[in-house]
Amino acid sequence: MLIDEMPNITKERGFTLIELMIVVAIIGILAAIAIPNFLRFSGRARQSEAKMMLAGMVRAQYAHRQDHGRFTDNIAAMIWNPTGSPVYVYGFTSDNSSSGCNDTSECGSGFRTDKMIDAFGVPLTSAELPPSAATDNQFTIGATGNLDNDSTLDTWTLNTSNVLINVSADLD
Repeated sequence: MLIDEMPNITKERGFTLIELMIVVAIIGILAAIAIPNFLRFSGRARQSEAKMMLAGMVRAQYAHRQDHGRFTDNIAAMIWNPTGSPVYVYGFTSDNSSSGCNDTSECGSGFRTDKMIDAFGVPLTSAELPPSAATDNQFTIGATGNLDNDSTLDTWTLNTSNVLINVSADLD
């Protein structure tokens, strides 16, 4: 058998170890850039929950004043209920109406979700709310939530003048 008559055997080539390591390094760099941006974006989206719910509570407060001639710190009397599965606790630190329903942690299962917890899994209560109250002529509503499972809580207030304040930010 002559060399010219031998079957043509070619060696199949794959990727070298160096090429694979370069691809893994590039993927790691892209992930290091993308993941923090995604977490920041999702945190801001969760903050929009607080803004939307607080705005709904303001509308409910004005509707209550229209019907009863005064504002209230009783969430059930405002005929307001959170939608979806909120991360924040909403309400008032005051309980002038002695209703026992001045924040979403006290009003029963329709107002509370298992997402309303701190970094240690302990349910949030009105103790974590910023100073907030309702009198006959004015109110300040508070919201507190834990967006990223650290010890810092994200805290907001909205008042009669429609001034929204981020008292404590949890997105650093």
